[in-house]
Amino acid sequence: SIDWAMLIALNRGRMEEMKGTPYYEKFKNIAKDCDMISGYVVSDRMFVVLERFFSCEITDAALMSSLSALKADKQYAAVSERACKQIRVIENLPIGEKERAYSRKMCEANRAGEISRAEEICRKHRREGRYFDEILNGGGRI
Repeated sequence: SIDWAMLIALNRGRMEEMKGTPYYEKFKNIAKDCDMISGYVVSDRMFVVLERFFSCEITDAALMSSLSALKADKQYAAVSERACKQIRVIENLPIGEKERAYSRKMCEANRAGEISRAEEICRKHRREGRYFDEILNGGGRI
């Protein structure tokens, strides 16, 4: 959702001009008392799309459509000292050169497909939705 993108914006320092507003505080307090946060993460390509949104190159409609189109895996992050102390490494498994080479090859192939999909989605939604600065300037009303 756009809330996910705005939480990332806050954590990347992209909402500083909103500091002290109820909209800023909403996102600042989302994970305030959490030990763990879980969410979906996507490839490095999605971070490029997020940066394009934060730089007002694409709209929220293009961003949301891109998020939906790219396959995401679940990630868990320990965000408190208490949670970090509970983490235990169960096993270290070495990865051989063949596995590394195969993984690189698959990552490059996936990246090329994601770039193409993301560019197509951004073109499709070129004039739909609002830009990041419009969301911030509107006081966060969505």
